[in-house]
Amino acid sequence: MRKLLTILMLISLLLVPAAALAEGEDTLVGDELLYNGDFSVYSESAQLPAGWELSAYYNDSSSVLAATQTDDTGDLVISIENLTANDARVSQVVSVQPNTIYKFTAEIRTTGVQYGTGASLSIDNYAIDGTYCYSENLFGSDVWRTVSLYFKTGPEQTSVNTALRLGGYGTTATGQAEYKNISLKECESTSADVVNLLTENGTISGSGGSAEQTASQETEAANSKLILALAVTAILALVYLWFYFSHARYDGRTLNRTERPKFALTLMLLGAFVLRMLLSIIFFGHPTDINCFMAWGNMVLDGTSNFYTSGAFTDYPPGYMYVCGALSWVCRALGISYGSTGMALLFKLPSTAADLIGTWLLYQVAKRYGASETVSLIVAGLFAFCPVLAFVSGAWGQIDSILSLLLVVVILLLQKDKRILAGAVYGLAILLKPQALMLGPLLAVAFIVDIIDAKEHWAKRLLETVLAVLAAFTVLIALSLPFKGTQNWYWLAVKYATTASSYNYMSIEAFNLGSLLGGNWKSADTLVLGLVPFKTVGMIGIALSTVFSAVLYVFGRKRDAGALFLSGAVGAILIFCLGHYMHERYMLPALMLLLAAYAFFRDRRLLIAFGGISMTAFLNVTCAMYVVNHQAARGELYNGITIFGSAMMLLSAAYLCYVAVSILLCGRSPEPRLTEQEELEELEEAEEAEKEGEDGEPKPPKPLKSAKPLEPILPLQSTDTKLCYTRRDIFYVLAITLVYGIVALTNLGSLHVPQTFWQSDIAGESFTVQFPQTEHIAYYSLYGNIDQDGTLLLKTNEGYEETFAQTYDDMFRWKRVSTDFTASSVTLTLYSGSLKLNEMAFFDDEGNLIPVTLVGASEDQTKLFDEQKYVDFTPTYYNGMYFDELYHGRTAYENLHNLTPYENSHPPLGKLFIMLGVWVFGMVPFGWRVVGTLFGIGMLPVLYAFGKRLFKNSDYALTLTVLFAFDFMHFTQTRIATIDVYSVFFILLMYYYMYIYISMNFFTDGVKKTLKPLFLSGLFFGIGAACKWTSIYAGAGLAVLLFGSLIKRYIEYARAKAHGTEQEQAKTLDYWYYTVVTLLWCCLFFLVIPFAIYFASYTPYFIYEAGQSGGTYGLKGMFNTFTNYQSFMYSYHANLHATHPYQSSWYSWPFTVKPMWYFYNTYLNGDAISTLTASGNPAVWWVSTVGAVALLALRLTKRIKPDRAMQIFFVGVLANYLPWVLVTRCTFIYHFFATVPFILMATVYALQKLEEKYADAKFLKWVWIGFAVLFFVILYPGLSGLAVSPKWASFIANLPGGKLMYGA
Repeated sequence: MRKLLTILMLISLLLVPAAALAEGEDTLVGDELLYNGDFSVYSESAQLPAGWELSAYYNDSSSVLAATQTDDTGDLVISIENLTANDARVSQVVSVQPNTIYKFTAEIRTTGVQYGTGASLSIDNYAIDGTYCYSENLFGSDVWRTVSLYFKTGPEQTSVNTALRLGGYGTTATGQAEYKNISLKECESTSADVVNLLTENGTISGSGGSAEQTASQETEAANSKLILALAVTAILALVYLWFYFSHARYDGRTLNRTERPKFALTLMLLGAFVLRMLLSIIFFGHPTDINCFMAWGNMVLDGTSNFYTSGAFTDYPPGYMYVCGALSWVCRALGISYGSTGMALLFKLPSTAADLIGTWLLYQVAKRYGASETVSLIVAGLFAFCPVLAFVSGAWGQIDSILSLLLVVVILLLQKDKRILAGAVYGLAILLKPQALMLGPLLAVAFIVDIIDAKEHWAKRLLETVLAVLAAFTVLIALSLPFKGTQNWYWLAVKYATTASSYNYMSIEAFNLGSLLGGNWKSADTLVLGLVPFKTVGMIGIALSTVFSAVLYVFGRKRDAGALFLSGAVGAILIFCLGHYMHERYMLPALMLLLAAYAFFRDRRLLIAFGGISMTAFLNVTCAMYVVNHQAARGELYNGITIFGSAMMLLSAAYLCYVAVSILLCGRSPEPRLTEQEELEELEEAEEAEKEGEDGEPKPPKPLKSAKPLEPILPLQSTDTKLCYTRRDIFYVLAITLVYGIVALTNLGSLHVPQTFWQSDIAGESFTVQFPQTEHIAYYSLYGNIDQDGTLLLKTNEGYEETFAQTYDDMFRWKRVSTDFTASSVTLTLYSGSLKLNEMAFFDDEGNLIPVTLVGASEDQTKLFDEQKYVDFTPTYYNGMYFDELYHGRTAYENLHNLTPYENSHPPLGKLFIMLGVWVFGMVPFGWRVVGTLFGIGMLPVLYAFGKRLFKNSDYALTLTVLFAFDFMHFTQTRIATIDVYSVFFILLMYYYMYIYISMNFFTDGVKKTLKPLFLSGLFFGIGAACKWTSIYAGAGLAVLLFGSLIKRYIEYARAKAHGTEQEQAKTLDYWYYTVVTLLWCCLFFLVIPFAIYFASYTPYFIYEAGQSGGTYGLKGMFNTFTNYQSFMYSYHANLHATHPYQSSWYSWPFTVKPMWYFYNTYLNGDAISTLTASGNPAVWWVSTVGAVALLALRLTKRIKPDRAMQIFFVGVLANYLPWVLVTRCTFIYHFFATVPFILMATVYALQKLEEKYADAKFLKWVWIGFAVLFFVILYPGLSGLAVSPKWASFIANLPGGKLMYGA
């Protein structure tokens, strides 16, 4: 017994450590979450087992191989082999629970794995929510090893992308890795290290303790660093404020003169160098950027021909590669080891050198343009010791300072009329970093304006500009040529395009609007408020920023030589604040440009803007550099800093815009700018004035003198907005509307087609069709309905069988099926699927309709033959649907009958308009087309009224209206049941009322009166947007017109305040109040009301969904439905890669190079031809395109005075046409429809000016109308589908535009 107790005691003692060990084991719960983790479901025809997909940074067969293989034990394994440095992943998306720990495990074997993060297991949610992590990394060649990755999901994560990975983000690897026995399970408890996806990225190993404790400790440590960044920024901001208030004055002078300025500049340069060297020693550099630079340098030394095709991560263009290669050569020559601190320090020297050169250059610029030595040193010092610039060059190791320097040099060369050299330097800047393109449009405007300003020397300037462009391309091509290798000749353009979209996020750590809206590391395709994608917001922001900076320069260039610097600074900061794909450093060139502008204007307000932007940017880059390797810092504090920093950056940018408008557009500066000599003289005068003042008080300064304007600043009377029609106007409007209405409604479509239908989804359901006698059937016709995908079996009494398979486009039109059988009866049977057919008819050899009798048919089945009187012998456009009517007309029918809406790629309102015609006339061609045709007719009185306001002349209003009425596109596009007509109609109305608004002035008309046209413009904008998104593009033009009008009011306010009469000053006193009131009402008119209309347009969808939900569908369900459809629409258009035989590019539209062929009747014999195309009337489009360009040239050369009408023309053209330049999906000529009215307006306007100048030319408008109508009449068959003889078609094909209809 004693021995037994002893044995039991020993066993108990042994169980104690065993129990302790047991406490450390994982507790896994639930089922296996991965599908096919053992690879048992596998087809030999497939590359990988079921459920697993390959993705890679370079996903081609020359870069990565992934396959299913059998290892030496007979197990199936997935093999990944990177043939070049790559990041390859075989992954599977798995549904998970939020805030839950999971264990991801596999067996891994490696062969020759090198570099990066090697082989690992990974959670790859980078593209979803920015999170990712790795297990331990395996390298070299090793036996099978079991690897596990423990991770905890975030509070909103419901899915993770589990990846078998070879490489990582920015850490590519080579070699081969094999994986087997993959598993993912929920882990209830573990003592292993757990990666918290909410706060951590990377490998966790050996930290000990619970995951919660580890995460808490790391978060606390990370937050302390963020607080330190905030503290340092606050201290630097206080120092800057002290400097600003103690040393700067409005005109940029200081009271104390600087002795020995050159010595001071030398000390400044030395101090800036030491500061950057200290930062370079303290900080190794940004881990991704500095390591990339060093790796690229070594790659250059190994050869440039395969630099971009080796598979390595290379997202920079070739320009800086030369510098990297030279620095790597120096390192090798000096024996500096790769990746060492010394090598990193050497790679930071170019940016440091650029900072020092920039400091010297700004000093010289300030001196050259009249600043004192003190002011020049202030400008240089602010740049030399700017914290963010010093940090980025010294600590981070980035090259933004080099780019900034090159851009400033470009502008300086332009000022010196060295345009060709400026072009070459700009080409070098683009080759250095693509961000140089941010200033490209502004520089293009500067070149063009220089040509215009040259007047009689314009030819020389034009030649120099062309040579400058050639110089830029020469630099680009020559320096990139060694890197071409075996790539296509356009490889560099592809490189820039892929680089721009490689970070498909709204914001990448940037403090800007995107981050303020929650877009930091959010996909640019994500919808803002469920409405508009971030990418669209960014594109609009970039476009508006570019236009605004160009306007600043064009109107402010003659005020000072520094206008281009200031405009460039504004453009750069606005693009950063409002654009997408923005990194935290992309605004840095704005700082040097801003200081250069201050050197010219010496307006202290520019220093306020510089301080706000630079201090916010310092906080931005320090936090961004820290969080890249400390994902635990991504928490509430960092989010709060991001929101605060974004708001501060936007406020600073807004203030800079205000100052720029004040300086460049209004000519206002707090004090006049003086040269150094004038400053000294003023100081001496001030000292004498103090001595001569009475009672010891100095004399007040003399007020500034200004010339009184010759013309009144404000209109002398209120605006008359009434549209006064004469009897001639009424006659013109009625006549053209009536004539066109008759033409448009004639042969629009049949009022009689089959309406009842037989519907069946019961396989085997049948009935028999009996003929009067034995007949030879040559063909049969069917008129289909929707929701059909079944097969109909036809079996004769003689035993003959054939099937008819109904497809999605066999709806609401006749389909003729040729056959060849003889029978006295035919049995019709549903063979498979479901059928919905309105009518069926059989024909003999002569094309005669064969009467039928039904045998054994139910009442529902008889509907297939109950409307034989409506059977059309020949299918045509007249009796059925064609082109996109299959989508829009069908959806109108579905909305009316509360069925599932089929067409969801556009908003619903246009289809609801189509539905009205179907509701009144039935589901017949006339019914689904008539409403669009009525809108097309209604465009004419709208356009006439528009023309009457624009031209103040009835004849020119008639010219505009007649030309548009008989334009081919207008005729064709308004007679087809698609939605473009509604969008264009409301675009005309929204611009019509915006024109009325910009013609008014709230100083003289009162704010209340100006709100009515704004309300109507916003109302029609909302209705148009609910029809088609193209109206939203047009709405951007409304914003330009609105803010242009407010800017003009501000200029009037500033001028009146400076030198207006007492009455003018009194009227403009409330400018800010009027502006705020206007903008607040505009928020209602252009945001709230349009959104309400847009949302309400989905009512049929809400009704349908409510019927499907069983009574649980409420407001939340409505919003879910709404946002889901918006996401679908955006995804559809953004990811559409389809091609079409009649697609055409935007640049081909104005000259109708490729029309859209809507219909060609293949059922007619050789005696007739029927076709229906969408194109432009050559007499309208060709002439209007040339006329609009001519008007623009006349305005740019100042041969014609500007007025509000031209604002409508050019903004309308840009807003409706320019977006299509940026669209990469397939496009069609009818997308030009909305632009046509505006180019037509511009040309009629130019014609009016021509005829006013030359009285003998007044017949031209009637000749123009005559040709347009003549072309319309002759080519009418090709526009309407009217059948003509082949001889007539041949004649038409030889006319302008006719070949596109009958000869294409």
